[in-house]
Amino acid sequence: MFRLLFKKLRLLGLLSLLSLFAAPVAYADATAPCFNLLGAKNYASAETEAKVLLQRTDLSRTEQTLAQECLGIAYDRLEQTQEALKPFLQAEALAQTTQELATIYNWLGLFYRKLENLERAELYFQRARKAHKELGDKSSEAGSLVSLARVAQKRGEVERALAFYQESLALEPDEAKKLTTMNNIAQIYSDRKQYKQAVVLFRKAIKMAKKNGDSHQAAILQINLGKSFQKQGKLVPAETELTAGLNAALLLDDKTLVASAYQYLAEVAIARKQMTVAIELYSKLEALYRKMGETDSADLINITIEMLKFANEAGAS
Repeated sequence: MFRLLFKKLRLLGLLSLLSLFAAPVAYADATAPCFNLLGAKNYASAETEAKVLLQRTDLSRTEQTLAQECLGIAYDRLEQTQEALKPFLQAEALAQTTQELATIYNWLGLFYRKLENLERAELYFQRARKAHKELGDKSSEAGSLVSLARVAQKRGEVERALAFYQESLALEPDEAKKLTTMNNIAQIYSDRKQYKQAVVLFRKAIKMAKKNGDSHQAAILQINLGKSFQKQGKLVPAETELTAGLNAALLLDDKTLVASAYQYLAEVAIARKQMTVAIELYSKLEALYRKMGETDSADLINITIEMLKFANEAGAS
């Protein structure tokens, strides 16, 4: 769960929502309805619309390319990533401009990474990086470097991943987009027990997030900082940061973040031998999971609660 806290933010350094789900204005007459359906999360209808478009004989090359992209994105959102490759490979063959190819390469890299074909994923992310560099788009190039870092991490190549992240951080001109990368670097430091560097970077990122008025990213970073303190055995600062992150997550009504904070705070309470507090936190987590419809997770937490109650009663007798 620790590494998943930035899941919602992963695409922000890669492609904007506009480029994900909107056709360029010049070609909006033919392909806009398909991208509008994607934006509305009506993926099945987007798939149908794209297929209808591709049956037409009056589409320009650019419109054919966009229709293939829309179909591929619809397949991916319908959890048919293998099928998503086919239209995007068609789009790659149709594309003629560096901008078109940059977008297509990014998507293909994402699909291959999802399919665990890391060699192909890296190939396409490297192509995307080169295309963005040719376009002079530093922010998108930095996003491609982040994608390459994640591929390296999946391969267990931590040093290489760290180098990609650091290169991305130096290149990214948008301060707000640096936060995810700073988080990832700090996590690597924490995993390597380089806790001083991790804490410094987490705190710097939290300060930047608050300065930018981004309370959501600040909450994520505080929870991750708290988890790092927990790993160090520094339970008091861990509780402080986790509690701050929890309170922010509750205000934001981000249930995933709230669940993470409850989990980590309960672990801290156990480490401090505060079993009653741990049971209370786990009970809140169980209730939250049931509210979220995550019955299996709730049942596992319930087992943990019963075990803690048994251990607490045994210790009291």
